[in-house]
Amino acid sequence: MPTTITAKKLPSAEAWHWVTAAWVLFKQSVGIFIGIFLITMLVTAVARSIPMLGDIISSLLMPVFAGGLIYTCKQLDRHAKIEFEMIFQGFRENLSELITLGAIYLGLLFAAFIPAAIILIISTGSADVFIELMNSSDYSDLANAETAMAALLGFLIFMLLACPVFMAYYFAPALIMDKGMKAWPAMKLSFSACLMNILPLTWFSLIIFALAIIAAIPLFLGYIVLIPVLMITSYTSYSSIFEVENHHENSLPDTPSEEDIFSA
Repeated sequence: MPTTITAKKLPSAEAWHWVTAAWVLFKQSVGIFIGIFLITMLVTAVARSIPMLGDIISSLLMPVFAGGLIYTCKQLDRHAKIEFEMIFQGFRENLSELITLGAIYLGLLFAAFIPAAIILIISTGSADVFIELMNSSDYSDLANAETAMAALLGFLIFMLLACPVFMAYYFAPALIMDKGMKAWPAMKLSFSACLMNILPLTWFSLIIFALAIIAAIPLFLGYIVLIPVLMITSYTSYSSIFEVENHHENSLPDTPSEEDIFSA
């Protein structure tokens, strides 16, 4: 492992390249990546069905599967044969750090949620409305203008505080899995890399939004392709910013268009 791991600043145009590079990798093993997507969704659903502890278990497992995805993508990028079981590589390598990452991530999101909850409780003058909104799918209380404004303000505060947490998490599973970093240093480096590349990441978010609309047109069937491709972008963006050896730029064919991505 190198003594110093650094990120580089990329131009905004690199955002589309992350998507096209992910598409190239996806086309090489369509079945495996769709299978990875389905098993990840299944495990998450099962974990969340566990009373009381479901969301906690799901949050702890999320980085473990993310690490397995990074490992799978890197092997494919090196032209090695990949197998479905590689998605479980995070259980074999760096498991403790990946679970620690999930715990820190969950704790930081909870900390970001507290001010939003306080704002909602103070604005409505009662904790009952807050508890009902959290525990029910019936949001009839939002018909009240005061409650709706309080909920909106709370949501905006949460997103403002949560964005740095998302940035700290985004590249952390890859840095742990690929570079062997500890959880907290990986999160700090991930945050710095995201801050350094805020423009391409912003464009990337807009591209995702546009592709999500396109994928929804054929009865949402496009999501069967789009979601695995977007999962792979966690590797292609990481490999570009951190200059992973033998990464996708060395073997990237002609750049596909948006129509190509959904014509598979």
